[in-house]
Amino acid sequence: MATANPKQTESEVLKVNYPYERYSRELHEMRWRAEFVDAWDNKPELRFFMLEWARRHRKTSDALTMLVRDCMLHDQWVSLVVAPYLVQAREIVWDDPKMLFTILPEREHCAWEKNESKLMITFPNGSILRLEGGDKLEGRRGIDCNDLLLTEFSYTKPDLWTKIFMPIMAGESDIPRRVIFDYTPCGENHATDLFDWACCQQEPGQTLPTSGVASKLRTGWWASRVINDTTHFLSQDFLDQARERWPRAVYDQEINCARVTDEQTTLITSAMIDALKQFNVLPIEHKHIISCDPSLGGDLCPILYIKDGKTEDERLLRERNSMIITGEIIAMGTKHNCRHFIVDSTGISVGKAIIDRIYEQDPKKDVYGFESAGQASQPQRFANLKAETWFYFAEEVHKHNIPYIHDQQTRQDICAVRYKVNNSRGRLILQPKVETKKLLGRSPDKGDAFVQGVWRLKDVPPIQAAQDMRQYDDSSEIADSYAVREVLG
Repeated sequence: MATANPKQTESEVLKVNYPYERYSRELHEMRWRAEFVDAWDNKPELRFFMLEWARRHRKTSDALTMLVRDCMLHDQWVSLVVAPYLVQAREIVWDDPKMLFTILPEREHCAWEKNESKLMITFPNGSILRLEGGDKLEGRRGIDCNDLLLTEFSYTKPDLWTKIFMPIMAGESDIPRRVIFDYTPCGENHATDLFDWACCQQEPGQTLPTSGVASKLRTGWWASRVINDTTHFLSQDFLDQARERWPRAVYDQEINCARVTDEQTTLITSAMIDALKQFNVLPIEHKHIISCDPSLGGDLCPILYIKDGKTEDERLLRERNSMIITGEIIAMGTKHNCRHFIVDSTGISVGKAIIDRIYEQDPKKDVYGFESAGQASQPQRFANLKAETWFYFAEEVHKHNIPYIHDQQTRQDICAVRYKVNNSRGRLILQPKVETKKLLGRSPDKGDAFVQGVWRLKDVPPIQAAQDMRQYDDSSEIADSYAVREVLG
């Protein structure tokens, strides 16, 4: 592991300082950034730096600059940048034109090389800066480096620090090691707990800082908290757009580091569902659809017949055989004279096989393959199609356009979904399904099927006269082959 190189020439020192010059004039106007740079450069006794800064307050870019400078200053230095997921590390550090490749010096000053496949920068002195994802490091222990940046720390798993990096980075050693934790809060979790511990918040008289470094710190630690109501750094145009795009709880969290509760980040609350009892929804035109969320492993595979925003029939399977599921879906369509279908096909070979089989039986059927990870129609607001779908449904609930949901399991599934902002672009995303499973103790399959069905219903044409609806013979070959006569009743 690297040690400091004391034989730097004056020209080499100038090269080391080169990335600094790009924003050095800004630092005197942004005290919170100047405090961090000063602490990093001039206080060698500090090893752990916590940046709880509001969104777009330059925490990640400043942290990256410190890592780049250390790589240039020291021979054989190793700097590691770890995001919650590898794809996120690429998106927010490698691919963002305002991040790493803006911070790196021009090659005429330092002939660094990049490795696209390894997400790694190699410097002429043998130092490296590498990007990793927490999802790719699970199960590994004692990963070593000189500088470690845990970016978006509030969204990482707690074990990433406590089990993978802390044993090495916090241990006694002659080798210099420092860690930066940067994040905007995501409720109260391991990130805010560590911050409060670092700045002694449990002691009487201590309050959270709002414009820079905390007044009291533990030995070896440095912690800074910055909110926009104090800095007034963000433009009014950005704030106005944020108010339009984000729910209030998200706005308070992202702009002013509010530590919002789970209830505040619940997309659709039980109170919102209960309020639907007071309204009698009378649709202007009647629409219907059949929605299926194919199962993975032992999860439920619901097939729902939804008419005018209400589940009127259902078939609940624990089945992965695409042939059997297809037969049940077609039988449901036959029973209700419905030729409109939506099937979740996100990374699921079963879902894609079901869609192919339905088309194979009748190419005129309207079958929509729902790719939850696909691009939203408003990509500037939503990280993916699933987030857009659920926010559409939440808006319909808020407007009381959905009939009261009588099924208890569907209500529980819907009210268990949380949301967050996924990165500095400010796009909304739902919490991972695995987290919802932990909360419910099962997969929210009925809720998923219902929400995607209601969302798709808006694009389905109204129910036409009987002659326009395809009639199916319950003694047909498809019904016989899948043994679904009992469903047809």
